[in-house]
Amino acid sequence: MVGMVRRRTPKVNTSPPGASALVDSVYEQIVGLLIDQRIAPGSPLRTEALGTELGVSATPVREALARLETTGLVDRSAHRGWRVAPPLSRNDQVRIIELRLLLEPENARLACGRADDALRAQLAALAARQAAAPVGPDYAGYAGYLKADWGFHLLIASSTGNPYLEKAFTTVSGYLQRFQLFDQHVITDARECSAEHGAILDAFTRRSPEIAAAAMRDHLLRLRDRVVASTDS
Repeated sequence: MVGMVRRRTPKVNTSPPGASALVDSVYEQIVGLLIDQRIAPGSPLRTEALGTELGVSATPVREALARLETTGLVDRSAHRGWRVAPPLSRNDQVRIIELRLLLEPENARLACGRADDALRAQLAALAARQAAAPVGPDYAGYAGYLKADWGFHLLIASSTGNPYLEKAFTTVSGYLQRFQLFDQHVITDARECSAEHGAILDAFTRRSPEIAAAAMRDHLLRLRDRVVASTDS
C-alpha cells in the first residue's frame, strides 16, 4: 500500500548470557596451550577434543579458533580444518615490523592530534600495567604483559579517527608469536619496551603529534633491531 511504513523487526540477541566471556576464556586457554607448545606446530586442532579438554562445548572452541586465525597462531583450510601454524621465522617477524612501520607512526601522529585527557590517562594506565607485569617463564606468567603491550598500540590505532587505519592495523598478525624471541620463555626486552612506550606517552602528554610519530618509529626500529639480534644469539 502506498504511503505505508514498514516496521523493522528489532534484532534480538540470541547469544546466551556470558557467551562472550566464555569464548574469551577459551581463547586465552588455547593461546596458552599454543604458546607454551603443549600442542606441536602442524598438529590438527579438533574442536570436540579441545572442548572436552577445556570442559566446554565445541561452539566456543570454534569461535575462539576463528579469532586465533588473525594472530598467526593457527591456520585453517577448507579440507583439513584448523591446525597449529608453524612458527614465524625471524625474517617474517621483521617483515611484520616493517609493515607496522608503515602504519603506526601515522597512527601515533593522528591519535596524538586528537587526544584528550581521557585517552592520555588510558595510555598511561596501559604503560604502567606493562611496566609492572610479570615477564615469565610461561604464557600464564607474561600474558598480562603482552596484553598491555599490544593494548597500548591498539588504543592508539583506534584513536586515529580513521577506521580504515584501525582495521589495517588489527590485521597485523604475529604479535603473540613474540614469545619465540624470549630466552627460556622469559621476556628479555621488557625494560626497553617500557622505556620506548614511555617516550611515546611523553609525546602525547606534550601534545606533539610529530614527536609522537617519531617516538613510535624509533620504538619499532629498535624492536626490529632486537629481533634481528636475536637471530645471532
